[in-house]
Amino acid sequence: RYEVYKPWDFDPFKITVNGVCLTKEDILTGFNRFASGALPTGTVDSMAFTVPRSPDGLYNISYDEDHIEIDVKKIKRTK
Repeated sequence: RYEVYKPWDFDPFKITVNGVCLTKEDILTGFNRFASGALPTGTVDSMAFTVPRSPDGLYNISYDEDHIEIDVKKIKRTK
């Protein structure tokens, strides 16, 4: 999920996971199903993508200078 707070030129191929850029094959959402390119403030959308499993459960996701680390071992599963 992403939300645009100021005009943004979104390119999904600038997303990197553990240092590897997404490819067309990684993106599961159809390209006509999510907003990309020049986006106005207030745009909210989501896209799904797949990446290889990380042996340590850590995923470093980056877009330009923005970065987040997700540790899937810390995410509790609920039934």
